[in-house]
Amino acid sequence: LKDTASRAVIKIEDSNENVATKGSSLTLKCWVDEQDLGNPPATFYSWLHRGKPIKDALKNVHHIAALSVNQLGNYSCAAVNRVGVGKYAHFFLKAKSKLTIII
Repeated sequence: LKDTASRAVIKIEDSNENVATKGSSLTLKCWVDEQDLGNPPATFYSWLHRGKPIKDALKNVHHIAALSVNQLGNYSCAAVNRVGVGKYAHFFLKAKSKLTIII
């Protein structure tokens, strides 16, 4: 597939997990191998959350300032060029609560 970009991979930047702490900030990054960016190369990225487009998310990173319950769930991204959209990668974001100790 050289007309459109190939499959991407989504990860939380600086993490090997798909779990983040509620209230924390995090950055999801959409990786596409340079050789798979398509011909012509990708000009922007398409991000979906629970199957719906994320407004103004056109770069290969998507920043979440303070993780809330509403932001959990499935994220998808794909590289896009003038020929079309590459294959979407999928990532399920989970959250853990901050530990509170009451004495």
